[in-house]
Amino acid sequence: MFMNMKIGVRMGLGFGAVIALMLVVIWIGVSRLDSVNTITDRIVAKDWVKASLATDAHELVNDNARANLELLIVTDKEKMQKIFDRIEGNKGKITATLEKLDGLVYKAEGKALLEKIREKRKPYVASFGKIAKLVHEKNGQEGAIKVMETETLPHLNEFVAAMEEFVKLQAKLM
Repeated sequence: MFMNMKIGVRMGLGFGAVIALMLVVIWIGVSRLDSVNTITDRIVAKDWVKASLATDAHELVNDNARANLELLIVTDKEKMQKIFDRIEGNKGKITATLEKLDGLVYKAEGKALLEKIREKRKPYVASFGKIAKLVHEKNGQEGAIKVMETETLPHLNEFVAAMEEFVKLQAKLM
């Protein structure tokens, strides 16, 4: 049948087939570009932001750890108050950062790690509260050091480990 057609018809069918194949290739290319765009958007709008927020929270936790240790050696009430203010400011920023992360985390593993961070943070913050009270008391420095050594530092280590786990997950997702 194809052989019985005139040359013009055969050429027209050949060009039509080439054009049809080109349209299929174009459609596949555009759909693949759209999926790349979706992935890029997720990385830029979610994954990068999560990694950045997690890193910021981790830095704030480390700053609070340094501030806790500073409280044990500072005797000047004015300097002590500045340290307490810094700690309170960081606590607020950490809480806000964790809330932002809540809205961005979409994987079950990430949600579980975020919950673990919250759970590990509670005893650390409570322990720090004990140190704050002791530091304000006359001759409370020795008790504050003991609480730091026996409670605060172990809780801090668990809290920081949970933060680092979350940061590593976010880096892996990137």
